[in-house]
Amino acid sequence: MTVELRKLTIDDADAVNRVSRTVWDEDYVPFLFEDWTKDECWHLLGLFIESELIGFGALQLMKDTSDAWVRGLRVSLKHQRRHYGSTITKNLIETARRESVKTLWYATGSRNVASMHLARSLGFREVNRVGYFQLTRPFPPHPTPSPNLRPLKVDAARLLDVLRKNPSLVEANTLPSAWQFERKNIEGIQKIGETSEFMLMIDEKGIVESLYYFLQRERDGRTSAIYSVFSLSRSMFVDVMARILDDLELSEIERAVFFLGPNATEWAPALMIVPEEYSGREYALHEMNL
Repeated sequence: MTVELRKLTIDDADAVNRVSRTVWDEDYVPFLFEDWTKDECWHLLGLFIESELIGFGALQLMKDTSDAWVRGLRVSLKHQRRHYGSTITKNLIETARRESVKTLWYATGSRNVASMHLARSLGFREVNRVGYFQLTRPFPPHPTPSPNLRPLKVDAARLLDVLRKNPSLVEANTLPSAWQFERKNIEGIQKIGETSEFMLMIDEKGIVESLYYFLQRERDGRTSAIYSVFSLSRSMFVDVMARILDDLELSEIERAVFFLGPNATEWAPALMIVPEEYSGREYALHEMNL
């Protein structure tokens, strides 16, 4: 049996699509693969058996930093549980070392037991975990938001100041941004702010009780919204979710994904809007210092 690891190019797109379809019906990798092949910050690695692509992964170098991500790790369904994912990831780690990466990140869902085990077995440590769930139209019934409260839109610098003065609002050192994380510093917050709007909810005493931010994406003719929500107050969290659902109903968005801080993760089930299939789901960030 001939096993080969080599760099992937645009000529491998069809093979990448075939592997992706065995993993997820709506995998994002096929939509982005061509862009990845054109970007010098991406190192794409494929594992072939007898010239057939059976798995792949990517290393994304983050510009102007010593950080990098392991992205898009996939092994075709019939070849899983044979340590091929570990083989690919180990090679990506070595590539990261050659590229002088200092911090390597790897994110995965808590229910992906094999992926969580892979991260731990290779030396990654968990540094953040957020709850998540997804809603699609028709959006569920929800409370009416308070007419006496108004979200306050802030820029990156103002948000960083708020987080420094209110460290319990976001206790982790990273912030979720769609299916990745950014550092909780001015550079990371500005990066999120390139595609998101930051909204604060402040009570009648002037205390910041909640933070949420969101972005929209269009893929394959469908528009999705991705929200991150943090809260120190259960009632304010309910109000934030009511506002978001109101906005969704008035929009043309078909699907919304929510990433939730610890309190919001605890309180969300009581709203009776989290689909059963997403009960208890979390998204975990792992880190390796090289």
